[in-house]
Amino acid sequence: MTEDTNYLREVESYFLSLAGEGLMLSSIDYRMISGWKERNVPRELVLKGISIAFKNTGVHRGGETRLKKIRNIKQCASYVELCIKEQISSTARRFNKGEAKAASGTRLWGNDSSLPKGKSSAQSAFNTSIIGDTTVKLANYIELEKRGEVKDYYKCLRTKILDLGNNEDLEILMRIEKECLNHFYDLLSKSERKQITSDAEDKIKERVRYMTDTAYRESLESFRDELIRDKYEIKQIL
Repeated sequence: MTEDTNYLREVESYFLSLAGEGLMLSSIDYRMISGWKERNVPRELVLKGISIAFKNTGVHRGGETRLKKIRNIKQCASYVELCIKEQISSTARRFNKGEAKAASGTRLWGNDSSLPKGKSSAQSAFNTSIIGDTTVKLANYIELEKRGEVKDYYKCLRTKILDLGNNEDLEILMRIEKECLNHFYDLLSKSERKQITSDAEDKIKERVRYMTDTAYRESLESFRDELIRDKYEIKQIL
């Protein structure tokens, strides 16, 4: 088993141990975990972020429900990123005190590898605006997109995000992205919706017997969203 596979499996196993029976990760979840691996984020930070997410917004199996249950890795992402930023901040303070030196080419787990000259990745991580970065992405997508329905999806997404003002809560951004994707799905023809739903059901049919009704609905919706993105080549913003 490769190191990449070990990383994925350990994060998956830990998440599912907290989420409980009947869930399965989607390819979106796996891509998110792979993204942390590619950024060289220590798995301990990822596991710490997932743990904090369940303590703050979800439940441990058999524990008391708080707010809403966590059903996928995306719901943990903001907590993982917070752990990463806290680690970067701690490292940056040590750098400023002269207690450590950054090795040439070392990445401190920031999202952007193309940093301006004279700026460390730690500084960049704190100077980056989630809202700003996201709206810039969307502006590029809107300019390049030729298909009207997909362009309208990006425009709707950008409008809702800009309405947030300075609220950079990652969970709110993810919810907006989900709402816009649901709206995109609702605007599809009846035959397109039927085909996408059928394809999503095929992806999870072998696991149905092990799933609760809630887990089935959420897994079906997750795979449906994934199929929509793949079929219509809709880019993720987060």
